[in-house]
Amino acid sequence: MRDVRCKATPEMIRSALTGNYQAEHLFALSQALTLYDFYQEQVSCTDAQIEQALSILCKDRTSRTFHCRRVAAARTPELRTL
Repeated sequence: MRDVRCKATPEMIRSALTGNYQAEHLFALSQALTLYDFYQEQVSCTDAQIEQALSILCKDRTSRTFHCRRVAAARTPELRTL
C-alpha cells in the first residue's frame, strides 16, 4: 500500500507509526476536533443565511438576476471537503 518511490522498508514504516500516545495529548486533540466540527457547523449555518439573503435580494432586483446568480455561484468550497 506504499508508494513505489518510497525507499523505506515496511518494517521502518511500521515502527515510525508506533507512537507515544499520552492521554493529555489525545484529550487535547479530541477537543480541537470537536471545536473544528462545531465551527464548520456554524459556517454552514452562516452560509445558509447568506444564501437566503441573496435569494431575497435577487428577487427584489429582477434586472440584476444574472449578477446575483454569479455572486451566489462564486462561493468558496467548504474546508471539510479537503
